[in-house]
Amino acid sequence: MLEGRGGDEGAVIGAAGLLWNRRGQVLLVRHDPPSEWRERWVTPGGWAEAGEDPEDAFLREVWEETRLRPTILSLTCVYELTLTDGRKATTGPFFQFEALTEGMEASPGPGIREVRWFDELPLEMAFRGDYLVPYRRRKAGFLGDSDALEE
Repeated sequence: MLEGRGGDEGAVIGAAGLLWNRRGQVLLVRHDPPSEWRERWVTPGGWAEAGEDPEDAFLREVWEETRLRPTILSLTCVYELTLTDGRKATTGPFFQFEALTEGMEASPGPGIREVRWFDELPLEMAFRGDYLVPYRRRKAGFLGDSDALEE
């Protein structure tokens, strides 16, 4: 059911993002089957609860899915997202973030089958194209020996 996700009745607010460690790796998750993502890797994230702002939704979802508590580095993009349940469509914003975690000991939360650190974004990643520009920009900072974590 789409209603009740995010602020107003029927509104959908989503948030997800690249979760970096200080080694320049990104953490991705695989959801338990049956998942709409199937075998693909995804960034941690999900839907805002009623009255929750996008930043808090992202941080909560990261905690629920990975048991890590990151610090948000930046908002990289806002998309307009349309979802349908087959009878009606609902549109709302989807916020894409980058965040840094000091910890490396991620563990799967409820509904998550696997968490893994990646040196490069895998080809089996859902929405990979949406994350390539911010990924490459920050990764270049790690590789260029500059402070990749500064904006």
